Order: sequence, then structure tokens, then C-alpha cells
Amino acid sequence: MLNKTMLLISGLLCIAGCVHSAPSRAPLQQLADNLGVKYQVIDTVSQSACREAGIDSDCFSAAVTLTLPATLPDSDWEIRFSHVAPVEAVTSDDFTVTHINGDLHALTPVRTLSPGETLEGTLHALFWHVSRSDAIPNWYLVAPGAEPVIIEATRSTVDPVRKINTPVHAGEWATRNQTRRSAADTMPLADAGWLFEHYSNWTEYHPDSAPRVIPDVTRLDVTGNAVPAKALAITLAAEHPARSVFRNAGIQLQANGFPVRFEETQDLTGAAYQMSIDNEGVKISAANASARDYALLTLAQLYQPEQQAFPSVRLADEPAYRYRGMHVDIARNFPGKAVLFELVEQMYRVKLNKLHLHLADDEGWRLEIEEYPELTDIGSRRCESENESACLMPQLGSGPDANSSVNGYLTAADYKALVQYAAERHIEIIPSVDMPGHARAAIKSMQARQQTHPQSPDLVEEADTTVYRSIQFYNDNTLNPCIADTYTFVDTVISRIQQLHDDAGVPLKVFHMGADETGGAWVNSPACEAMLGEPLTKETAHQLLGHFVEKVQQLTKDKGLILGGWSDGMSMLPAQKRTEDTLVTVWTTLPAGGAGTVAEWQQSQAQAVLAFPDVLYFDFPYQNHPEEPGYYWGSKNTDLFKVFQFTPEVLPVHQYLWTDRMGKPFSQNPEYTDAAQDIAGIQGQVWTEVIRSADTLEYMVYPRLFALAERAWNPAPWTKAAIDTVAGKADAVNALHEQQYAAYSAFAGQLVSYQLKQLVDRQVNFRLPPPGVKVVDGRVKVNAAYPGLGIAWSEDKTHWQPVTKELTLMPEYYFRTFLPGTDRVSASVQPAKAAATQQ
Repeated sequence: MLNKTMLLISGLLCIAGCVHSAPSRAPLQQLADNLGVKYQVIDTVSQSACREAGIDSDCFSAAVTLTLPATLPDSDWEIRFSHVAPVEAVTSDDFTVTHINGDLHALTPVRTLSPGETLEGTLHALFWHVSRSDAIPNWYLVAPGAEPVIIEATRSTVDPVRKINTPVHAGEWATRNQTRRSAADTMPLADAGWLFEHYSNWTEYHPDSAPRVIPDVTRLDVTGNAVPAKALAITLAAEHPARSVFRNAGIQLQANGFPVRFEETQDLTGAAYQMSIDNEGVKISAANASARDYALLTLAQLYQPEQQAFPSVRLADEPAYRYRGMHVDIARNFPGKAVLFELVEQMYRVKLNKLHLHLADDEGWRLEIEEYPELTDIGSRRCESENESACLMPQLGSGPDANSSVNGYLTAADYKALVQYAAERHIEIIPSVDMPGHARAAIKSMQARQQTHPQSPDLVEEADTTVYRSIQFYNDNTLNPCIADTYTFVDTVISRIQQLHDDAGVPLKVFHMGADETGGAWVNSPACEAMLGEPLTKETAHQLLGHFVEKVQQLTKDKGLILGGWSDGMSMLPAQKRTEDTLVTVWTTLPAGGAGTVAEWQQSQAQAVLAFPDVLYFDFPYQNHPEEPGYYWGSKNTDLFKVFQFTPEVLPVHQYLWTDRMGKPFSQNPEYTDAAQDIAGIQGQVWTEVIRSADTLEYMVYPRLFALAERAWNPAPWTKAAIDTVAGKADAVNALHEQQYAAYSAFAGQLVSYQLKQLVDRQVNFRLPPPGVKVVDGRVKVNAAYPGLGIAWSEDKTHWQPVTKELTLMPEYYFRTFLPGTDRVSASVQPAKAAATQQ
């Protein structure tokens, strides 16, 4: 019999079925309130401790220290915690750690415990943790008969400057061996000195006086002096979305204002428009409502509020791509609906037109489906529940409480309102339900439904004994493509979503099925063996993904829909099925052959959308620094400039602009120079595994959304220089860089003077980049990432003063940028501390 301060049997089964003396909530709460928890990454480079623990893969070691309070519960307890890198071994005399499912682990004491003592151990886990956001919050205590309780020391706090969630139990990343993923990682740390050199590339360039909007227009000619205009005379419906745009720009609408005339013309098509501004007023020529609205959005940005005037210009404008998209994952962590409506508003203002809404994944189902209410009753919540009968198990730091802010879903009414709101802004909602992998929320929800509605689709083949582990480390997250109930379920879900669109008066056009990462399922499925007529191997089982995609393709085709999916799953389609009613989202990184993947799809009739993780995943960090949040498996330095310099027209040029994720050069076949011709467009992505609030989501999206819009609307103005660079022409790389730096300086200047200030007006969170700081002979030089940002200094991080040329700045000072006229500031940097981190 184990000591009463130990957990008798670890795991979910014990909590559900073992008999113990039940403690009251108070002692467990007291332990949760006073238990000290510290998580400290030790080293990600040497990996010697991992090797001693028997792990041969890339691995890191992290110390866990638990300080017990003066009083312990008179019962057994264990700690449950999320650790996105699976713990493979533990070195400790005090506790063990076992993997439950997904990222959920259990830490169990293995000896008699005394009040006030310290428990220590080292976790050895796959991959790496080189960012503070890797340390997932909300560790919690479980005990037989008691409600689980979050350990106070592991709750996240909100950074008061950046407004992002920050785990407080994580330690420091103070040495280079803690910030490098492995010995192969040569990516420079983006400290204050690195930032100074990085910003210096374009701070030498100053925006010219030509009017600039975001996204830039195709052609603009200045035709005279500025025209005074205190107000616009324009007839707009009371609910027209351009009204709020004009209001944020400081433009009044009055009947006796500067006249705006519309001319409908058949000489223009699609979203193309022409506009002239002169002493007679504004004339807009367009063929449809979306083009007229895009002209009004340009007009708002051209306004000069200080002068109360418009420039005299003649311009013509049209988009480079018909698909200009943004993807947002609301399945992993639900950010609430308000942030989605604001995202649609911001997309509209920069002429993006597709919102790819990721509604379901392993960790959550976020859309009400009338036929299967359990999908949201259970699948939208994560908590501690016997056999997951009331909710999904905790993941991604959700904690054990079903009322956690990361839980939730869109009701049918919410979704219809969002669809209508988007349509009014010429934005199409593309619903996405990931399948057959990434389907755990659906599977568990439907298993619960089976208890009360046995005639409902059964998504589990009980006789399937396949043991697998998905890429997110689940062993039960994949639909079976060989049973009829799977397709009954899929058909019902798609039909209901289509009906929601019809009810909203906005017909559904595209359904996105994901179709990626099936993780070795189905090998021992009797149904699949019977369907194929032979035993399966891991390789032949994977081929069943193609069967599944084809079946869903037929379902959507019968409904008059286009089927979308990620490129790895859609590649299972045979050539004759890659038709114009197929949309493929290409997410191979460029160093891993992304241009070749695009070229492959270019040979078909399918619509290809570029979604390269190394530049278009906005859940990745802005820069390589442990305090910048985000996943980083594809890139650890996706800042605004990198998104801006993306050149979709000449994919091989990026080998001259970027490195791979480890900071090493990579090569691309120059034959892929034309790979992106005739693509549908490009799409930014934000996944939410480590995003647990609306403010954090906005921090990751803005201002990168504006650079995405620039590239989706405009061909890169340096395209010829990019082609010359790939062709090896002399001095082409220098010309390419100069053109990018000059264009970026103008773009960033407009960002500061217009976009960021309207984000402030609308109370949207966004990231301001910290300043660059260079130490020369013990003195300091500073610069900012964008023209027009201010820089301030402080000795104590409390009292701040603007930097002026007359000041003598010291390395011990703190520095930050600020947006003039607002309260928005960046994180602060300290050159003296940055120098120590490089050691």
C-alpha cells in the first residue's frame, strides 16, 4: 500500500473508477494556491542528458522544481499539465511523468512527501523549447473525489505593454544554448544590436511625397495641387461599411461637401476601378459594387486630415489575385466572436476577400450543428470529465474548467451574422472542418451522442486495433474512410453549413476539408481490409486518404460546391480529379520544395492558393527571440518586412533573400520561376495552439495583415529585378534589395500614419517592434523599424523620455518605440542585458 501522500494509481481510469477517501475541496485548493512550480529549460544544444535517458532524436532537457507548502492534503494527488513536446523520459527520485494523450501529461509523486520540502526532476522531451510561449500555463491538481484545481503559480499573466498572455512559471532563456533549437541552429538572436543592423537596411530610404495607400494602387499620377475638402458629398446607406472607414480617416459626409460621382462602365471588370480627383470633385469608374467600395477605401487613405485636402490624382487599380485570403483557427482556442468581426472589418479595409475559418480540430468543435448538438455541448469545451462524457480532456493549457475563456463556439445565429457581415464587405467565408485526421473533437462528441442516440453515426470502428500517434500525439483522432457512418456524418455537417449560408442569404461556395496529417491510422481496420480485399501496411493504409478525399469531393460536387484542402492530402487525388472545382492550399515550406509543389498543381485545373509557412503563418514569431510568442517549426523570424518582401511571382528568388528555419542557405530550382503563374492567390494563416486570448490573436495578426494585403493586391514592384537575380545577372541582387528597401520604407510610413492609428481608434491590439540599439565605444545609437515611430529611453522602465539628438545614451538604459499621439508602445530592450544573452 503506497503512502497516503502519493497517488495510488495515476491516470484517468483511477479518477473515474478507484475508491479513495474523498478530500474536501479546501485542502486541494490550499495546495494549489501555495504550491511553488518552476519550469526551466536547461539546454537544447548538447543533448547529452537526453542521450543518457535513451533518446536518440532531437531533444531537450528542462528542470521542474516543486516547492510544497506547509500544509498538504490528507489524500493522494497528482499534477496534470500540457507539454506540447512529448516527454519521453524523466530523471527524478521524486516523481514520474506519463503521457496521457495529445499534449496532456501527468506528474505523480513516487515517495512519501513532507510539508515544505522541494521536489526536483528533469524532463527529457522531443524537439525543443526555446521560447517562453512553449511553456504552457494552467497546470492543475487532481485527487480522488475532489474537483480539479489550477495551480496558481502556473497561471498566465497579461503583459501590460503587449497585452499578450505570458506564462509566469517559466524560467529564463539567458544563454545561447537555451535559444538555439540544436547545434544545427545558426539563426542569430534578434537582440537590440541585431535589430539595429536589420532596420538599417531601409532606414536610409525616405518615403517620397507621392501619395501612398495600403495596398498600393496599380498606377497613380499626380495631376496638380492639393484640393481643399472639409467634407465629402456622397450618398451611402446608413449601414454602409465605408461610413466607419471615413469616420476613422477624419472625413465628414455632408450634402454640400466635395462631390463624389460614380460612373458605371463595362470597360472594367471584376474589382478593377479608376478614379480621378481634381477641383471638380471625385470621379469613380467601376463595373460593380465591390470595385466602387475599393475605390472609396482608397479615397479614404488619400485624405490629408491636417490639410483637410485631397491630392489631385488620376489612378487605375486592380488586384493581382482573385483570392486574397486570411485563415484563422478558432478550433484550438476559441477567441470569441468579436475578434472575428473586427478581423473581417480590417480585411475589408485592405481589400482582402476570403476568410478561411477553421472551425473544428482535435481540440475543439466551434460551430453549432443542429443535428448533432453534442458537437458543441461537448466538443466546444475542455475540462476534467469522466470518460470525456461532458467535455474533451484539457489540452493546450485550457485547464480543467469548462467555463475557461478558451472554450466556446459560434451559435448558428452567430455564424449567419458573421457570414452576412463579411458579405457586406465583399468577403467570402470559407468554412473548414478538418478531416479525416484532426477530428478528435468530432469523434469524442459523437461517441457521447451514441449513449443516448444509438442510431446516430458511429465514428469509431470498435474492431480497429490500429495503434498510432498523430503529429500532435493523439492516438484516437482520425475518421475511418472505410465505414459508411463516416460519410453520413460528413454529409450532414456539410449540408447543415450550406443551409446556414442559405439562411443568411449568402450561398456557400467552398467547403475546406483539411485532409492533412492522418498519422498512421487504419492499418488494422477490418472494414478497410474488407474494402481493399487484402491486409494493410502503413503505406497502403495511407493510400486510403485518397479514397476519402474522392468521396468527400463527390459529396461537395453533388451540392454544387468547390472542395478545398491542404496540399498534402489533396495530392492523393488522381490527376483527372484535380479539376476547377478543387481548391488546394499549398503549405509546403519553400526550403522543403514549396515552389515545386506549386508547379505540380499548376499542371492541373485546380485552383492553387499559396500558404507557405515560412512567410504566411502569422502564428510564428516576428523575430528570433524567446520573448516573442508563437510556434516556429517553419520560421522563427517572420517580421513585417519579410511578409512585405515575399515575391509570389518569382518563387526561386527567396533563396537570395531568406535562410531556412535554422538560419542556413537553401536552394530552389530556377525552373520554378514561373511556378506561381495563374495561381488563385495567397493566404495568411494564424493557428492558435499558443494563442489564448483575443488580444494575443490580434498581436500576431497585426500589422502583418497589411503586408499580406500588399502582396495579394499588387504584383511585387521588384519582379523584374527578382527575375534577373534568379537568372544570375550582374548586380541584380543589389538592385533587388534597393527596390525592396525603398518600397518598404514608403509602405511602413503609410502604416504608421494611417493603419496603426485607425487600429488605435478601434481599440485593436497590435505589435509595435522594439527599437534597434547599437553600442559603439560605450555609447548608444538607436533606430526604429518604421518611419514616423518615436523612440523613448528610461533608466528604470517607469519614467520615459523621448530620445533626442542632444542626449548621450548609455547601454544600461532601457529603450522602446511609441506611436506618436497614442498610448501604444513596444516592448523595451536593454543593450547591456542583450549582450549577456549572446554568451
